[in-house]
Amino acid sequence: MRVRRSFTPEFKAEVVALARRGDRSIGQISQDMDLVESVIRRWVAQADVDEGRRPTTSTEQEEIMALRKRGARVLEEEREILKKAARFFATRPGEPVSVHRGGETDAPGQSAVSCA
Repeated sequence: MRVRRSFTPEFKAEVVALARRGDRSIGQISQDMDLVESVIRRWVAQADVDEGRRPTTSTEQEEIMALRKRGARVLEEEREILKKAARFFATRPGEPVSVHRGGETDAPGQSAVSCA
């Protein structure tokens, strides 16, 4: 039985580079480096995902899409809350304000409201 070893990211990157070079098989690299083939294959697969060479699994893709939809929905809700708050603080009861004309009133004879 083997003792569980840990490896630095630099070592993993070196092994991945050797495997990608293609001049030796993963089996040969595993023997030379005293590693298990499946570990090297897992490191290469993870490096491919991290570098964008290979997409994530379908389950991960579904989760990402669900999170994006939720994020868009929350963003839209927050935007609506901010619009309502801006309208509330931009007007005073009985004093209509046109935001498009720099705070001038729409009705003649009424004073302009300053939002500053």
